[in-house]
Amino acid sequence: AASDVYKRQIMNSTVQASGDVANFCVDGGIRNTSSIDIEGDLQKLKVNKTVSDTDMNIEGTLGSAKIGGDLRNATILTSAIDQLLIGDDLDDTRIGVTDDLLRLKAEDTLNLTLRVSGTLHNLQVKRDLDGGLISALNGIGTIKVGQDLNRSTIVSGIDIGADFTLDVASGGDDTEWGNVVIEKIQVKGDMIDSNIAAGVNANGSFYGDGND
Repeated sequence: AASDVYKRQIMNSTVQASGDVANFCVDGGIRNTSSIDIEGDLQKLKVNKTVSDTDMNIEGTLGSAKIGGDLRNATILTSAIDQLLIGDDLDDTRIGVTDDLLRLKAEDTLNLTLRVSGTLHNLQVKRDLDGGLISALNGIGTIKVGQDLNRSTIVSGIDIGADFTLDVASGGDDTEWGNVVIEKIQVKGDMIDSNIAAGVNANGSFYGDGND
């Protein structure tokens, strides 16, 4: 049977679970170089305050996840995400999903790197998407940005790999091209110094090398 984890707060600590976890609840926050390692599915994650300077490695699926404050300076690795709801800002964070991500929502983002090796179904940012790299190998459904899209790259049909970088030369670990559909991108503010790509002829092996 799946276990439950309840903590007042997690600081400079490691929490490990050898199987599925039904509920992982933290009354406060998770911070100060902490790590969460789940060897199965994590069905429900609820953190009432901020998560920062934290690595989360979930070998199975992350079901419903809700963080009441910021998510910053963190890494989340998992096989799939049903929904990840951030109550405030999503900053300087890497999220890697080897299958599908159904829903990701945040108030504001800065330097978000999102790697989805399956399909990104829905991404919603209430304010700005700034300095982001958003990639999905098997297509993108809907992305909504409430204000500005600034200094960001959104690509459908590329898996940027475990290094979380868009490689423009040989020697990287990118995979190109999957299902290159982007169904809808809505930006209510300005689009500044940003790129959106789907179905691009790379004119060689790599997108972004200047000769696409």
